[in-house]
Amino acid sequence: MAKPLLASYFSLAPRHRLALGLAGVAVSLAGLMAADYLEQNSKLSAQAKIDAIAAAAAAASGTDTPSSS
Repeated sequence: MAKPLLASYFSLAPRHRLALGLAGVAVSLAGLMAADYLEQNSKLSAQAKIDAIAAAAAAASGTDTPSSS
């Protein structure tokens, strides 16, 4: 029978567990940086994105303005 994932993780050497953790942090930071870069360099501002979503929701519901009920 195969080992559970947590048991496999704890059976790694401490150096390898540290390397695996640091790799996870590096991937997470790279993803955050990429998301920030894409957000800053997109054509729409944050308010324009909110307005576009609200307009799409209003169009889907068949009203001219989104209701706040």
